[in-house]
Amino acid sequence: MAPHISHDLPIAVVATCEDLGLVPDDDSAIHRDYQRVDGLIATVETKVAGWFETGLIADIEDVTPKKTDEAIAMWSLVAARDVAWDHAKLLWALRDAGPIRDAYLDALARTSELAARAMLT
Repeated sequence: MAPHISHDLPIAVVATCEDLGLVPDDDSAIHRDYQRVDGLIATVETKVAGWFETGLIADIEDVTPKKTDEAIAMWSLVAARDVAWDHAKLLWALRDAGPIRDAYLDALARTSELAARAMLT
């Protein structure tokens, strides 16, 4: 999910704004809608965390290194979405910047991959 949020979500926000003729700024209706999803995610995240405390998942967790738990715990869906929104605003500003936009998209893809790999190691 981390690469999806950090890479795909900002691109989707920009594409959606272009399609709907909206601007992704912090005072926009689209940002308020975007943030409304955070409440739903926080609720689901809490429920899912409970599932990890029982059954097979708990058994697997007992044999995994403590580092794995810590890496997962430091990653927040809502915080990741906040960063994704910032990336979307920057991509919006770069949408007509050709090679600069392409370089930024490449860097975004690579940093998203590195962050996901860091979580797994």
